[in-house]
Amino acid sequence: MVYVKVATTPRLEYGQDKEELNKLQELFKKHNYSISYLGKQDVSFYDIADIDKNDFVPIHSRFCMQRKDFAAFVSVIKRLDQAEKRANELMTDWLQHNPHYPRC
Repeated sequence: MVYVKVATTPRLEYGQDKEELNKLQELFKKHNYSISYLGKQDVSFYDIADIDKNDFVPIHSRFCMQRKDFAAFVSVIKRLDQAEKRANELMTDWLQHNPHYPRC
């Protein structure tokens, strides 16, 4: 298997917004990813679950894409978060209206 070293501290290209990086990093960590580079044209991130103690990940666990594609990916993740939150709200509401339903 081929491994690649990743930057565990996110790097920012000159002129990029640190606040944007922090918000994206928070969202990504929730889904077990971490951003290693945020640039004007490109973004790279990796799967946190696959990183070893020397900051290497398998090549298939590191992702590099253009900002345009990355924006679409972030949009999908945000929609998944919203759907998960809504599903949890609906389940909680349903359980409150069905008190006799057996719970684990």
